[in-house]
Amino acid sequence: MKNKKRKKRSLKVPETMPEAAYNLSPDDIEIGDELLTLRELKKEEKLNKEDH
Repeated sequence: MKNKKRKKRSLKVPETMPEAAYNLSPDDIEIGDELLTLRELKKEEKLNKEDH
């Protein structure tokens, strides 16, 4: 039971990256880290394309 509570709390932590939360809908904030890593990957892809 305790583990479930801890997992839920760690999913809802938009405060850690407020600048990212502005671009997310409330549904996306629940996905949290997964979404942020996806966005970072997209940024890297864009940068790589600009370099080539």
